[in-house]
This record gives sequence, C-alpha cells and structure tokens, in this order.
Amino acid sequence: MLKVKITIQKTNNEQPTIIIFPESPMNFMYESDREFQSFIRDFAVRNNVSVLFNSAQPNTISDNFYNSAVMIDRQGKKIGQYDKIHLVPFGEYVPVPEPLAQFVPTMVGNFQYGDKYNLLPLGDAKGGIMICFESHFPSLSREYVRNGADVLIEMTNDGYLGETPVLRQHMANAVFRAIETNRPVLRVTNVGITAYINERGEVMDAAKPYMEDTRVWTVSRSDGNQTFYVKYGDWFAWLCLIVSLALLSICFWKKR
Repeated sequence: MLKVKITIQKTNNEQPTIIIFPESPMNFMYESDREFQSFIRDFAVRNNVSVLFNSAQPNTISDNFYNSAVMIDRQGKKIGQYDKIHLVPFGEYVPVPEPLAQFVPTMVGNFQYGDKYNLLPLGDAKGGIMICFESHFPSLSREYVRNGADVLIEMTNDGYLGETPVLRQHMANAVFRAIETNRPVLRVTNVGITAYINERGEVMDAAKPYMEDTRVWTVSRSDGNQTFYVKYGDWFAWLCLIVSLALLSICFWKKR
C-alpha cells in the first residue's frame, strides 16, 4: 500500500494537508459501512487532514454501484465525489446487451458509468481524478482542465499486473496527460509506480513497485493557461487523417 500526503500552497501561507490513497483492489463501501465511516472520520479529525480514497458508491436510482473517488474534509465530512466514467471492459462492466450480461463474469463487478466531470477541492486548487484505466483517455483530462483543474490525480490499482513492464507502460499514459494539459499528475498506486509527474512530463520522486512507502508533495493553483490540445482537442489529428486519406486516394487514382 502506498499513500501520498500533499500540502496545498496558499497565499496566506496556510498549508492544508490531503492524504490520498490508491484505488483499492476490493472496494470499500463508504455510504453503507458505518465502521469504515467512523474510522476514516476519526483519522481525518485526529490528524487534521482531508482524505481522498476509493469507494464503491451506490447509485440512488438503481441497484448498481459506481467505482468512485470520495473526499472528506478535516472535520470528517464528505465534500466531494467523482464516479468513474471510463470502466474496464470485462473488469468493471460487460460490453454485451443487458440480458446476456448476467451470464458473463467480470474481474471486479458490474459497475455503473459515471457521467459528471466533478472536480475535487484541494485547498485553493482544484483536482481532476483519473481512476486507474482512465489515464488512457486524453479526453477526460482535457475536460477537467477546460473546467478549471489545476492538477490531475491518478488513483490506480495495478495489483493484477504483477512485476511486469506493464507497470511502466501504464505510468507512461500519465506522462502524456501531463504534457497535453500542462498540469502535474499525482500518481498514487497500490503496488505500481507511484510518482509525481510535472507539467513537462518528467517523472519525479518515483516509488519502487511492490514496496510500502509514502510520498509528500506540494501543489498550488495553476496560472489557468490552456494548451493547444486543451483548447482545440483532436482536430489536428483528424485533419492529418483526412489529408492522409486524400493523398492515398490521389495516388490510387493516378495509378489507375
């Protein structure tokens, strides 16, 4: 288990502390587990810290659960929640019609899709959450920064990967997300590579895989500037594709 303690640099020199835990290999259920609620509340109050952790949160309009990131403040009160939008096929949902889904097993469970790009408060700053697999999707981090995110946080469970090159490959996704958005990524894992990735994509203060450890990082508000990619998205890539197809078509036409 690795955890990260971050302090938020504020203009009045007050530095609130937030403890971030990684995605859990077996999801806690904060809303229904009174013992866990009491434990995490007492921890926050006793240490005067906010806590960001993973939880299976109920969907109020169905019997399904979300794979969520939940934040409680220094008084132990819940102040924010993000529900995972991009779920892992056959890990967190079954990509088949509902009547057949009940016959197809999944690795973790059959979760509900989240649909809100909620930012969580980090002192004066705001953070966008990527849960594990979601670091693959540039559209998610782009939307966070368009909405005002100052930092990106990846909470991940890499326990099923083993000590393989996939741990580094998974971290490489976060490097691209940092460069694309010009925002630092705080990567918090349970067994993988916990690291601070700065706005230039440099991996700093990395922890060794499968070693219990903690890290202390400081983050502050960004200058609010948005990169070309954040402003305009994938249109350049689509333009390149269209031009390439046009050139190929011309080549085939001339050959004929």
